[in-house]
Amino acid sequence: MCARKHFMGLAYHGSKVLKQLEQIVLVVPVGGSVLIRNAIAEFKPNYLFIAVPQDVSEDVVSGVSQDADAFARSLNLNMGIDRVPIPRAPIPGVSKDAVIAVRRAIVARKGFPLTVNIALLDDAPNWLNIVLYSTAPIIKALVYEGISLGAIRYYTLNDARDVVEPLRIPITDLGGEAYTVLKLMAKVKGAVSADVINAMYNETGNKVSRGYILKLLNKLIEAKLVERIVSGNMFLYRLTPLGEMLVG
Repeated sequence: MCARKHFMGLAYHGSKVLKQLEQIVLVVPVGGSVLIRNAIAEFKPNYLFIAVPQDVSEDVVSGVSQDADAFARSLNLNMGIDRVPIPRAPIPGVSKDAVIAVRRAIVARKGFPLTVNIALLDDAPNWLNIVLYSTAPIIKALVYEGISLGAIRYYTLNDARDVVEPLRIPITDLGGEAYTVLKLMAKVKGAVSADVINAMYNETGNKVSRGYILKLLNKLIEAKLVERIVSGNMFLYRLTPLGEMLVG
């Protein structure tokens, strides 16, 4: 009983320490200073990412960043700021590369547990709001990176309201081993055989059989993160666009 109490005490202390180390990230599209200030005041982030179209002038970005920094200082916030250049989609819709750009910027900040909040702005380009909203399920699936999704809020000059989260990617149902397979496949940058994936996985120090890798691949195929293709007399596997957005 005493040992159990000691373990529970250690677990509670550990979670408390992690909570203290947790950093709050806020992602916003480039927009008017007033709405960005409102989001900063609500979330009080440690770090602010401003998503900007690749073709926006540096003067515009600098002006928004400087205003956000000055406002954060007025709240006694020590807030880092960075821009995330977002490529425009060649056709109407969300560019896979746009979502990947946001995800990579966030993952590059890890080192501490991160809670990522998204602010959609009424005065921002609508396509940028759509990109950030589309990134939300990807962020929510980054649990094995120590990253979690906080709130998604839509800001107007008159109010702010919660936005319903998009459908989640069932990565937690698949498990950490399946996520490791995805990350290994991302290193290959193309279609790869189960034998190669098995060898790469075993090089991580966790020895598993080819049959076990096939079982993980089948789960990833069902989750629409991986697809199987025929090459000659063998099967190859590659990431789907959704898989690329998650780990590419």
